[in-house]
Amino acid sequence: MSTLHASGSENEDLVAFIPALLIAGAWISLWAVLPRITRGEWRLVWHGAILFSVVAAYVLVVNILDVAWYGFSLPRWEPRVAAEALLTRTGEEAAENSRMRRDQLAVWPGIFGTEFDWVTPPVLNSQTRIAVEMCPANGVLRVKGYEQYKALGLPAPVTLSELSARAN
Repeated sequence: MSTLHASGSENEDLVAFIPALLIAGAWISLWAVLPRITRGEWRLVWHGAILFSVVAAYVLVVNILDVAWYGFSLPRWEPRVAAEALLTRTGEEAAENSRMRRDQLAVWPGIFGTEFDWVTPPVLNSQTRIAVEMCPANGVLRVKGYEQYKALGLPAPVTLSELSARAN
């Protein structure tokens, strides 16, 4: 079973074949117009429409194929939330969770102790994927990434990056 990839030889053959057919159609249309012009028949509007249709079909087909092959080349989308946790809360529960996070951050003194000590429940929840700390006075930016491995548990830290800006 073959798969579609933008760089596959099957696609290259097809990409070369379609323009060849359309160019052949344009060539035939041109040769159909020339004898009529030489005989004094000036129905160029009709033949121009045919030629324009062939060119438009070529552009349309090539662009549609480009978009389709791009779509097939993308990796499969994966949800970041476990299926059993997705859309299971009511609006009231979600609002209460948001209020709890807001209240916890409101009482936080704003002083960084150990790195990311403020990222605890309810701020750390099943939807947390990234936490950021920055201190403009020291020119420090810290970013910690989280990944949820258990369907309904809290996510675990998986990455930590720190950037420091030096004053000039």
